Amino acid sequence: MGNKRSGVKPASATSIQVSFTYKGQQCREFISGSPTKANLAATLKWRNEELIPAIKNKSFDYGSWFPDSKKRFQFQLGAGTKFGPYLERWNEEHITNSDLKDSTKVTNTRIVNNIIKSLGDKYIPEITESLVRDYLQSKKVSSKTIKNYLSIFRPALTDARYQGLIQANPLLDIKPIIGKKSKAKTEIDPFSYSERNAILKNASPQLHNIIKFAFWTGLRPSELIEVRWDDIRDNKIWISRIRTDLSKNQKDQKVMLATVL
Repeated sequence: MGNKRSGVKPASATSIQVSFTYKGQQCREFISGSPTKANLAATLKWRNEELIPAIKNKSFDYGSWFPDSKKRFQFQLGAGTKFGPYLERWNEEHITNSDLKDSTKVTNTRIVNNIIKSLGDKYIPEITESLVRDYLQSKKVSSKTIKNYLSIFRPALTDARYQGLIQANPLLDIKPIIGKKSKAKTEIDPFSYSERNAILKNASPQLHNIIKFAFWTGLRPSELIEVRWDDIRDNKIWISRIRTDLSKNQKDQKVMLATVL
C-alpha cells in the first residue's frame, strides 16, 4: 500500500513521505510513523480526504499543516522579504516622515541596528510573538527598554501588514513582557546657596563664568557645550532653544534668557 503515484510512500524506517501539488509547485512532506501497511493506508486516506480537499477549497495553510517544514513560510505573504532590509528601510522612512527629536532618531536607529543583528536574516512571516518575546527576554533589559523595542517592532509590523507582507500584526495583542527592575534613581540634591558661592569663589575666572552661567540658566551640560557665538546679540546672550550634540536642528523654545556681558 502506498507508492509514488498515490502520493504516499515509505521514506525511512520511521517516516512516510506525502506528495502533493500546491500553488503549482510539487511538494513533499514527511509524516512521523513507521511505514507499515496500515499506516500507509491511513496516511493515503488522510491525504486524499483531508489534505487535497483543503488545498482545493483554499483553506490549506502550509504552516499549520506542516509546522516543522522548511517550506512553511515559502507560500506566505512576504515570504521573500527578509526582516533586516525591511526594518532598515522602514526606519529611514519613519525618520523622514515623522517629527522626531534628534535624540529619538539616534535611539531608534540604535534599537533597529540591534534587532537587525539578531533577527535580520529572518523572513517577515517568521517574526512571531513568541520569537519577539524570546528575543526581548534574552536581552535581560529593563521594562522601559522593552517598551522602547516594542515601539519599533509594533509600527514596523503594522506597516508590513498595510503593505500586504503579512496578514496580521503578531504583536497587536502581545502580553506584557516583564523586564528587569530599573535601578533606583538617585535623589536630586541641588547645591545650596552657600555651596554655589563656594564653588564660584574657588573657580578660575573662565570656569567661574561658565559655572555661573550654568547655575543661572539651568542648562544641561550637553546644551551648555553647544552655546554658540551667534547666541550673542546686542551685548547679551540669548538662549532660546534646546540644542545638544545630537541635535542637527534647533528645537522648540525652552528658555528665553538674556544676561548682560
